[in-house]
Amino acid sequence: MSAFNPYFPKIFTALDYDLKHRIETPISLKYYSKIPIDGKGISFEIPKDTTIVAIPEWTTGSKFYEIGYGYTSYPTYEKGWRYVRPFILADDLNPVDNEQFYYVDMGSLEAVLDKVIEVNQPFQAEIRQQGWSLKKGQHVVARYIDNALYQHGVYLSPDLFYKVIDRWNAILLGAIGIIVATYLLGRGTWSSRK
Repeated sequence: MSAFNPYFPKIFTALDYDLKHRIETPISLKYYSKIPIDGKGISFEIPKDTTIVAIPEWTTGSKFYEIGYGYTSYPTYEKGWRYVRPFILADDLNPVDNEQFYYVDMGSLEAVLDKVIEVNQPFQAEIRQQGWSLKKGQHVVARYIDNALYQHGVYLSPDLFYKVIDRWNAILLGAIGIIVATYLLGRGTWSSRK
């Protein structure tokens, strides 16, 4: 994964606020050595309410993420599955031991990220400065690596795909169809009166 490091900048301005680096996991985090088909084959699990280092204190880049660690995960070929080094437990702070990558589902990482955003005002401020809702900000941050890889022409992650036609598009298309049908029927009725 180190081949992709040049795609991620290492220079950031100094931060002038405190961050809560450690949080309690809002859910159980299950890590797998391969993407499971039936949910079995867990390599290890971090139980719910375990204190983890969500934002690494030792990172040299942005204080909000470290590439390939925790919720800043690499995409896989399967939608909803990520490749990442797991969160370090707060009472076991030896980053050297955390070099193994595992698969984890995106929903678990987003749950942790949601809590990180909730307890860190700077995260919330940065998201709002972009004009995003907190949910949209969570979506973008969770797919930070995906976006960078796509922008550099390396890989299009299945987690970046957006619905082409969603509920609002269907409603608007239906409304346009009704207007066009009404117009055509009205025109036909008007033509027959002449």
